[in-house]
Amino acid sequence: MEYFTAGSLDKHRSAYVKCIKVYFGYAKYYSVTTMLTELNLQKFDTVIDICRSNFQHQIHACENGIIQHFVYLHLM
Repeated sequence: MEYFTAGSLDKHRSAYVKCIKVYFGYAKYYSVTTMLTELNLQKFDTVIDICRSNFQHQIHACENGIIQHFVYLHLM
């Protein structure tokens, strides 16, 4: 079962960029790459990959077999 579809991730990616632009006062059509570089922020996909990796590491470190089984059965 996939909880995030490609369309869902696109909406989150757009919201991520929009929130950063609004918060830091960038113009709507300002370059996303330039903005993220100026602010020393990571791209949305990098943030998601880091979060996914950290989550998987925590599941591997978890000693509760029930939780591990549920996560691998339903989320991975």
